[in-house]
This record gives sequence, C-alpha cells and structure tokens, in this order.
Amino acid sequence: AAHDLPPGKSRATLELADGTTILLADGTTNGRLAAGMKMNAEGTLLVDSSSAVQGATLQPLHLLKVPRGGVFRLSLSDGSTVTVNAGSTLAFPGSFDAGPRKVFLSGEAYFEVAKDPVRPFIVSSGNTDITVLGTKFNVNSYEGIYENITTVTEGKVSVASGSTKVVLLPNEAAGVRKTGVIEKYRLDAAQAVAWKNEEFLFRDAPIDQIMQELERWYDASIVYEAKPTDHFNLQISRNERLSKVLKLLEMTGRVRFEVAEKVITVMK
Repeated sequence: AAHDLPPGKSRATLELADGTTILLADGTTNGRLAAGMKMNAEGTLLVDSSSAVQGATLQPLHLLKVPRGGVFRLSLSDGSTVTVNAGSTLAFPGSFDAGPRKVFLSGEAYFEVAKDPVRPFIVSSGNTDITVLGTKFNVNSYEGIYENITTVTEGKVSVASGSTKVVLLPNEAAGVRKTGVIEKYRLDAAQAVAWKNEEFLFRDAPIDQIMQELERWYDASIVYEAKPTDHFNLQISRNERLSKVLKLLEMTGRVRFEVAEKVITVMK
C-alpha cells in the first residue's frame, strides 16, 4: 500500500469568525457549528441567514479551508452553492446584507450563484473581482502563469482587474496575468469543471499540468527524474486510487512512474 494512494474525500476545516475551529469530514463535525449552520446527509454545509450577527454593520467572515486530498461543498445563506477544491480557502459571511454578496477565494472553486438582480455576487481572488447576478462558473487561482482563470459554464460573468474588465459567456475563460492584463479565450468548459464532476479530464495536456492536479488530490509530492515532452489525454474518475490513474498514463508508453510513501517520481 506504500506504493498506492487513496483518492481525496469530502473534508475541510471551518474557522468561525469567533475563532472556533471545527473539523468537517465524512458528513460529521467534531465541534459545534455556529447558529444557522448545519451539515446535511450529503455532507454539504448549509448556512442560513439566521447565522447573521445581529446589529453588525459588516458581517464577520468565516473561513473554510479545504486541505490537499479534500473537496467540500457548502450552500451559502442566499442559496448559492460553492464546491471548493483541494488546497483552497473560501472566506464567506454567515449572511449577506443589502449590498453586494461578496466572498473571497484562494485556490479553486465552482460557483452556482442564486439569481438576485439587485445584489450582485462578487468573488474576490487576489487583485481580481468576478461579478455575476446569477450563473455558474469556475475560478482557479492555483499557482500558475495566470493569477487566476475564470471559466463560465452558464450565464454571464464580468472579470475585472485594475481598470480592465471583460465579460464572459459560456465556454469562455479569462486569465488574469500578474501584471493585471486579462486574456480572454474560448475553451471547452467541461475540462475546467471536470474536477467538480468527480473526474480527471485532460486533452492534449503537458505532464506537469496533470501531475499538479494529482499532487493536490492525492496529497502527494512530485519528483521529476525525467520530464516527457509529449502531451497526454486522460479521462478517469477522481474516485480511483492513484495506481489506476498512473497505469492509464503509462499505457501510452511515453512515461513511467514510481510511488514510494507519498512521493510520485516521474520518469521516461
């Protein structure tokens, strides 16, 4: 078993605004949730507006931290749902007041935003604000050539960084460079949101792009003894053990792997 790793699962740590830390895993909690919060049978954290701090001009933020080897889904007080990927953090209020509905993301999450024409929903990630009225989209701000990438699956999304702003429609994405420049392009959104559908889906992808995702989901570290220059196609459930995923890649004859403890060595 030292040569294999289990897939990630639903787990996270919730740091409440009052400083209490609660472990959320396998549909259970190891502490007392704030008023107005509960876990449902599917292991989704439900937040309703009764968790608001009465009389506060600004609602304090709770912090949901999803570790590597984890994924977690929550339903916000406005009915919007957020699926948060491994190695990511989402800060959110217990309740949204009359102004814009704003959350803060580091890492990756998929948002299904409840429509509200008077209160836009804003995801703040680094120096970028992603604004919508009600739609479905993915935001990826993992370390990479872009500070973040927003991909739309449904509806219309506005991405703004500094004084630049672009509007995205389904199967369009915007990558924000560290300089603030926004690059808009078309793509098949299915690849960007495959993780949320519990799948790995890569088309013509360099090996390091695939390994970065395996590293986060299987909570492993990657060592390159040699790096194949080939690009790879891969489609398989994220719920498989690591060995099965690596075996599929090895069947191309273009790459080999060795797994010891939590280290994956990539070889030609």
